[in-house]
Amino acid sequence: MNWITHEGLRIDGVARQLLTTQPASTARALRDPPTWTHRFATFLRECYERSRQRGHLRMLDDRLLRDVGLSGADVCAEIRKWPWMK
Repeated sequence: MNWITHEGLRIDGVARQLLTTQPASTARALRDPPTWTHRFATFLRECYERSRQRGHLRMLDDRLLRDVGLSGADVCAEIRKWPWMK
């Protein structure tokens, strides 16, 4: 048997090959730039996250807003933005 020790573990040749080989899709994802579908999905996730954060900001009372250094006008300006606006 072709045993190799690695940090106290014994790994045979077949297991080593399985552990070091990347699937074709992973290798391709690391090599190729993101596709338009990946960029669009990322954009949608960012829009959702901004919308969620602005919704939480809307629920804060004046005392909490003062604690984080924001005024009511700052909050109004932020929550009126569209989700795709940074």
